[in-house]
Amino acid sequence: MNILIADDHRLIISGIRAALEAADAEDGDRFEVVGEASNGSEVLPLVNQLRPDAVLLDILMPEM
Repeated sequence: MNILIADDHRLIISGIRAALEAADAEDGDRFEVVGEASNGSEVLPLVNQLRPDAVLLDILMPEM
């Protein structure tokens, strides 16, 4: 599953990425983080470009 992570806090993005990588270590390659966005205006262009299966989205971000 291809994942796009969108959050304005770098620590949150890093934590989600680490959790997904840990899940992969246990069960194989189920998740791949294909992109990251740090503000709302980056999200839709990245969705159109990368076509992720899921977006983990903070709904309270700058420029959103």
